[in-house]
Amino acid sequence: MLNVTGLIQQRRHKQDLKQQKINHAAILDLLDAAIHGIAQSRKEHWAFVIIQDGNTLHRLFERASMSLEKDVQADLGSKDKLMPERFQPAELNGFYSDKALVAVCGKSADHYVASDCWQIARNLIIAAEAKGLESGVTAHLAPILNTAEWKQELDIASGIHVFVPLILRVVGKNRTINPRIHAEVISWK
Repeated sequence: MLNVTGLIQQRRHKQDLKQQKINHAAILDLLDAAIHGIAQSRKEHWAFVIIQDGNTLHRLFERASMSLEKDVQADLGSKDKLMPERFQPAELNGFYSDKALVAVCGKSADHYVASDCWQIARNLIIAAEAKGLESGVTAHLAPILNTAEWKQELDIASGIHVFVPLILRVVGKNRTINPRIHAEVISWK
């Protein structure tokens, strides 16, 4: 039996990431596992976009960083001089060559479709962790991937909506504890 609590707690650890590409068969296995969840409707209205090309990932994250920086600068004003450093972390050096971005898409922007896509993303994360891969939702990429420019570049039809972009990475054996504070409950009625 899979120890889900152990998998979740293991995610607290800073991972030793390997410079190893995830092969196509492994990604297809993860997608097959991910779609076997409960759906809000009986229709299979999801699709996937896979990006493994390092140059494409680099350009995508550069675009996202610029958008995030602009949004935060607008919210905080120009007085925060540390903003550029926040969006260019050192660990992104070499980030793009060994990752896979899997975008869970819906064939409409309907809220039931969105719910199904998030459930598929959850299943994908669980399946990835069970296979020893690190995964993480990169929700800030969804608005970028939904632009006409990126849809054209990635051959995504105009009626398709990207709901949940995730990054997958191969994890090494060395882990260090990343401490967490206790959960803060702000209301319980």
